[in-house]
Amino acid sequence: MLLGWLLLAAPSWAVPIDWIDSTVNQQAQTVSFTIRFAAKPDFYTVDAFNRQADSFQLFSFDTPMKDESGLAGGCILCTSITRGEEIHYGDGIPVRAVFDTTGIFDPRSGGWGSILEIDPFVQHGETISFTESLQAIGHTGSSPFGYGFLTTEFGASSPIAYPFWGRCASDSRCAVPIPDMVWPTVAGMIGLACLVAWRRKRKA
Repeated sequence: MLLGWLLLAAPSWAVPIDWIDSTVNQQAQTVSFTIRFAAKPDFYTVDAFNRQADSFQLFSFDTPMKDESGLAGGCILCTSITRGEEIHYGDGIPVRAVFDTTGIFDPRSGGWGSILEIDPFVQHGETISFTESLQAIGHTGSSPFGYGFLTTEFGASSPIAYPFWGRCASDSRCAVPIPDMVWPTVAGMIGLACLVAWRRKRKA
């Protein structure tokens, strides 16, 4: 009970992603994504700055990455951005260009470029699914492409989760290992709960 109270009393963080499945259909020139979150995400509650309670972004690359360097230089290696942050507007999930070449400010864009396409999605509890065209994400070849992602809560990424994970490849399941710094936090909570229980028993 004490451990549960400690977990509830801890500060809230962005709902992390457990895994992402991506399946490429070369004939249709599309890629289907299924994203599984650790808990049911809230895409519709927003704060005073119009930022979603839970949000995600996918960053596409020409080829799979071996580390988190894909966003170096302000996402200069990215071919497109899938903006889960814009779900609360009710139009779907937009795929945007990395850089704005129109000169027209879009308050929904978060500073990214113009909309390349908007895709419908389906949410079932912790899972969300949608399909994008390979042309929109900037990949039309037969070789695997790469992508990365991050999740945020009201615009801030979790301090105990990877703010960006860039080692995903198409036609496979991408799962993120739990960061090493999480285990000391959990162990500390369990240790504290055991200590309090031991002291209560000794006092009794």
